[in-house]
Amino acid sequence: MSTTRRTDDAKTPADFWFDPICPWAWITSRWMLEVQKVRPVEVRWHVMSLAVLNEPRMDELPEEYREKIADAWGPVRVCVAAAAEHGEEVLGRLYTALGTRFHVQGMPRERATIVEALKEAGLPESLADVAGTEAYDAEVRASHRRASTRSARTSAPR
Repeated sequence: MSTTRRTDDAKTPADFWFDPICPWAWITSRWMLEVQKVRPVEVRWHVMSLAVLNEPRMDELPEEYREKIADAWGPVRVCVAAAAEHGEEVLGRLYTALGTRFHVQGMPRERATIVEALKEAGLPESLADVAGTEAYDAEVRASHRRASTRSARTSAPR
């Protein structure tokens, strides 16, 4: 049996779009980290927003889900601010710190939890201040639009 060995160290980029509150994105992201360990893949993290995605149909959603969506703004604002101020390379570790708290530990999506995650990710806790403001909403929308546009381009039938 013969095997072909890669002769270069090039890694295939895998763009991963996430909203920190989405449990399905969380599960898939952990799988992608495992893939990255055994395949020549480099995960590049990007923010999308369930709040932006669901804006046009908020009136159609159950009340419980609308409340969750309202709480979704804070974590995505913090992620976008972190990337804007410290570079996109911080997103992987910030997402891991937030996701572990939200999805594994069941911690609330509140400022104290976000501050803990920022500290773990080596980022200033002052970034948590943007969670309750609209200061980065244009950037959140732009990042989400890039996810939507990219998805439409890559999933269209060929």
